[in-house]
Amino acid sequence: MFEAGIAGELSEGLTISYDFSSEEFSDYSENSTISHGFGGLYEKELGDWSFGLGGDYISMALDGTDYLDMTMFIPSVSYFRNKTYLMTSLIFQEKNFVDFNQLDADMTQYSLLAFQFFNDYRSHFSIGYSTAKEDADTPDYDFDEKKLAIGVTHPIAIGGWSYETKLTYEKRSRDYPKVTNAELKNDEDRDRVQFSLATSLTNNLELELFYDFKDRKANIADATYDSHVTALRINYRR
Repeated sequence: MFEAGIAGELSEGLTISYDFSSEEFSDYSENSTISHGFGGLYEKELGDWSFGLGGDYISMALDGTDYLDMTMFIPSVSYFRNKTYLMTSLIFQEKNFVDFNQLDADMTQYSLLAFQFFNDYRSHFSIGYSTAKEDADTPDYDFDEKKLAIGVTHPIAIGGWSYETKLTYEKRSRDYPKVTNAELKNDEDRDRVQFSLATSLTNNLELELFYDFKDRKANIADATYDSHVTALRINYRR
């Protein structure tokens, strides 16, 4: 897996970004992906309030062949006061598959996110909740989704080195209310745990150990499995 990204501020409140991701599977090359993402965000602060308007475009290739294009439009409102940060947002997403038009879909997601800072702002707790509804060109793939996530970020010291630790747990449930084909999943539950340990090498370089576990359960065997991803990352920030 390789990931890289760059972001820059064009003017006050206006930021653009580019992200690249490549994931290869030696035994299952048909699952290898490459994606390019372009994004923009405009934010306006008014006292304790901030209003944002963002957009993203993502193009993904599967096993070297164009697979999926996604566009997103994201208005948001946030509030920060007394070490508490609150944000609510809407995500309007359109998915267009190159060869699987039956999966083309529009999704609307509403989310709430809260952070509580402590330890002189070096640590925080987070909790987030979202609901989503996706309407696909084929009704069998329509779904309703609910997601809850909690996390904590806190610095620690080991052997004279300082590290930032992050631990998050996420619970996601999906219901496919219009499924008529018994071979397709009509529900899915996913538990996800992510952990990272990062330390600064220089003012710009950071070394990060990352772990991601997903446990999926569904009404069909093909959609019931778990996955483990362990990565060592070098992050560069200016």
